[in-house]
This record gives sequence, C-alpha cells and structure tokens, in this order.
Amino acid sequence: MSSWDARFDGELFFAVVTTGIY
Repeated sequence: MSSWDARFDGELFFAVVTTGIY
C-alpha cells in the first residue's frame, strides 16, 4: 500500500509541477 500511495503522490506532484510550469 505504501508503494502505491507513494507512486500516486509522485504522479500528482509531477502533474502539479507541470501545470505550474505551463
């Protein structure tokens, strides 16, 4: 579960960063 949660968090963070850049 921890792995899945970490992965989801990472994807969400990446999406937020990309949105901020663009």
